[in-house]
Amino acid sequence: MVVLQKQLPKATRRLTTCEYMAIPPSKQHETLLLYGKLVMTPRNGPAHNHMMHHLAQMLIRWTRHGNLGEIFVNCDLFLSEPDDLVHAPDVCFSPRKTRGAIEMKK
Repeated sequence: MVVLQKQLPKATRRLTTCEYMAIPPSKQHETLLLYGKLVMTPRNGPAHNHMMHHLAQMLIRWTRHGNLGEIFVNCDLFLSEPDDLVHAPDVCFSPRKTRGAIEMKK
């Protein structure tokens, strides 16, 4: 699978996580922040979204049955605020043992 990336014109400085979160959502692109760089990719199509929801439902049933953790769908993950690294995976698993380490924003 080929992923096309469109970057904004080169900025003179890196974006911070706070600046990234202040950018309004785009209807045409998914965005993520990689070490201060804003990266934009085309939004996924209906077939991808359909498959993602099926996968998420299966994972939710599996994690609930075994009390393994939580599943999050299409949420921003602040992987490293000092490094300005924000990613939004389609589906994310958080083990039960890390429950207290997760902070919900927005």
